[in-house]
This record gives sequence, structure tokens and C-alpha cells, in this order.
Amino acid sequence: MKKNHKNICKNALCSAAILSIAGCGNNDKKEWENSYGTQGKINLNAVKAAFQKHPDLPGFEKRLNEIFEGDNLIIVDAKRVPDGFSMSGFEDLDKDKKVIAGKDDLLFTLTVAKGTCTLKGEGGNSYYNESWRYDVNQARSHYNSRRHSTIPYFFMWYSMRSWRGSYYTPHSRYDSMSSSRRSYRATSGFKSQVSANSGFEKKMQSTHTSNYSAAKPTPTRSNYVLKTKSSPSFASTLSKSKSSSGWGQRSASSSSSRSRSSFGSRGGFRSSSGGAV
Repeated sequence: MKKNHKNICKNALCSAAILSIAGCGNNDKKEWENSYGTQGKINLNAVKAAFQKHPDLPGFEKRLNEIFEGDNLIIVDAKRVPDGFSMSGFEDLDKDKKVIAGKDDLLFTLTVAKGTCTLKGEGGNSYYNESWRYDVNQARSHYNSRRHSTIPYFFMWYSMRSWRGSYYTPHSRYDSMSSSRRSYRATSGFKSQVSANSGFEKKMQSTHTSNYSAAKPTPTRSNYVLKTKSSPSFASTLSKSKSSSGWGQRSASSSSSRSRSSFGSRGGFRSSSGGAV
């Protein structure tokens, strides 16, 4: 009888452990699905700052992918427009290193024309639309000091010098950007960026209220999320990538906050009545 009791307890503990693991897996799936990056959202104030700081394409693209919390890389697709240029940032959802309508998701469009920059969010970022003056003299000065470089500069696009009128992130730089972002996400810099993104998100929710709530993911994004979470290997992939992902950083930060708030002023846990126990 005593032995049977031990077996019953042992089986109960095993069942509880299995349920706990399954519960954690389900929580991870929900956190991933509803996370800032998975929903295709990006800190557009940081994108604006990146454009102002980096007058060259490689520097700007690298910084874009440090800001973004999603699973895949952002690819820049640009074209000539009257009196300037327009470039769009797509998340490469199918990882094929190129932009394909209906397969990749548009996050934002930045247009520079007639001395004005306009950054417009798309999909879940569609509440955002901001314009500012393009400092042509500063851009020209920076370009002239490096005019013999083969690296593309925004001023070259703006002034139409030696530009055929189209561009997208080259395959040759795709893999190096992926490696660079992987290394970046293992640093404290990424943790700080996620924190800044969270602050931006709260500010936008407060500033744009109804427009923020109305900004929904595109059908392309929704199909991607549904397909990804239905994959047989999805759970194991999440487990491996959690510590180096944006949603994993937010989950850890949220858990830490909950743990701190559960302690009373004397260091004990709070009971349901609010006292320290």
C-alpha cells in the first residue's frame, strides 16, 4: 500500500511537470505571436534618428536591423521619384533575400523630395506619419568628402548623380547583416534597444490613441504568423531563440517586474490581503 502511494505521488509529480512544461510552451507561443516584432511593429523615431545619423546605405541598413525586434531581416527597396527618392523597409518573411509582394511585409516608407523627408508607417505602424527638413548642404558635404567611395549615399540618390533609379539590399550584404544582428542581440545594447522600443510603444499609444489601436497587421503578416506557429518545429525553434529575441527580452523583463512587485516592503511575499507574509 505504501509502495502504491509512492507510485501515485511520483506519477502525479511527473504529470504536473509535463503540464508545467506544456504551459510554458503555450505561453511562449502566445508571447511570440503578440510581440512587437512579430506584429511587424518598429520604433520609427529610432528609424528617423538612424537616417539622420547614417548618410550611407550600409550604416542605415545595419542600424535598422538592430532596432527591429522581428525574426527576419529588413530589406531596403528604393526607387527614384520626382525631385528625390523613396525607400521602403520590408521584413523578409520568407528569407529569400529579396522583396516579393504578398510574401514580404512593408513596415515603412521614407520619401525624400524637394528638401523634405517624410516617414510613413505601414501595417501595424500606419498611425505614424512625420516630416522634417532634409539638410541638403550637410548631406552634400558628407558625400563630397567620400565621393570616390563605391558605397551608395543618400545624397547621390537625392541629386540623381550616377544612380539608375532602383536599389534593394544586395545579396552580398544580406548574410553579413544577419551575422552582425545575431552578435548584436547577444549584447546589452539590444536589451537597451528593446527597452527604448517599449518606451516608444507606450508613448505612441498615449499620443495617437485611436489611430494606434486602428493600425492592424497586413494580411501578409497575419498569414505569416499563422503559418509559422503551425509548423511542427515551431516550439523547439522558439525555445532556442528566446534568450536572443525581442519577445524573449520583453518576457524576461515582464517576469522580473512581476517578481519585484510580489515582494512586500519588508521583503516578504504579499498575501491576497496585501500584507507581507
